[in-house]
Amino acid sequence: MNIAGRTVRQALVAALLVAPCTLVAQGPISTGTTAPGTVDPAWYVVTAPGSVADAFVLSRAGGVPGSYGWIAVSPSGSVPGGAADGNLTRFTYIFETSFTGGGITGATFQCAVDDGFTSITLNGVVVTGGGCDLYNVTTNRALTGFSAGQNVLRFTTTGNGVTDGLLVHFTSFDGEVTMTPEPSSMILLATGLGGVVAVLRRKRAA
Repeated sequence: MNIAGRTVRQALVAALLVAPCTLVAQGPISTGTTAPGTVDPAWYVVTAPGSVADAFVLSRAGGVPGSYGWIAVSPSGSVPGGAADGNLTRFTYIFETSFTGGGITGATFQCAVDDGFTSITLNGVVVTGGGCDLYNVTTNRALTGFSAGQNVLRFTTTGNGVTDGLLVHFTSFDGEVTMTPEPSSMILLATGLGGVVAVLRRKRAA
């Protein structure tokens, strides 16, 4: 291999090293994957048609295992006017997440609420097979019908306004778990490849 070809190959390797391709799996993400007291980046709360607010991660008290936990409409899970009155439900909460299906066609999940369950919908279609458990995740449920494009998964719950919350844990996925690079990695890769192009142009000019 001549000097020019070797230089180009070295530049290409350098570009790939500069731009490590961090991969992100497609599909829904469990609730509460960030630290308690922070905002859950994958979930939000629907406050009115077309309006959303942050979903906050609650403390993972109660022996919740793994890297997931409860989310709520406030950092404490409580709202003004709430009263711990024998689980009498007075407030309705709509928790949503949106995700790209890719090659994933469905998933197995567990869910729990505090303290009342209403419904689960995927892209506007009611998910059958029972509701979320009260307080603890104990039952596996099947979720099918993912679109290859954008999907919206919605959990509607009720509560008494005192530490109300939702917990969703995805235990497995069906279909091909395709991976996509993060945008920042794509920018770095483009920068590195730009350097390769510059090397080629200099060699041709020489």
